Amino acid sequence: MPLRPIFRQLHPNFINVRTAYASEIWAQLTKNLLAKSSTKRFREYITEKGRMACRYLGSTLRARQNENRMRRNIKNVYFRGEKKNGRRSAGN
Repeated sequence: MPLRPIFRQLHPNFINVRTAYASEIWAQLTKNLLAKSSTKRFREYITEKGRMACRYLGSTLRARQNENRMRRNIKNVYFRGEKKNGRRSAGN
């Protein structure tokens, strides 16, 4: 009787083949799931970027409007003051 049991020898490339096969199966199983989740994340990213861009554009638009309003008010005060004092405006 042998001192140690004799096991059937596996194919020398068994581990690599098994790993490659498992990787292929895993890729097939997760392919659709990953595609769906990445598409969802991409859509969320785009919509969030769109919201941020809209907020930014809205805030810059409001800032420009406020700036223009202030310029008009300054011009109006300046020209009204000259007219009240009887002076002509610089442009005329």
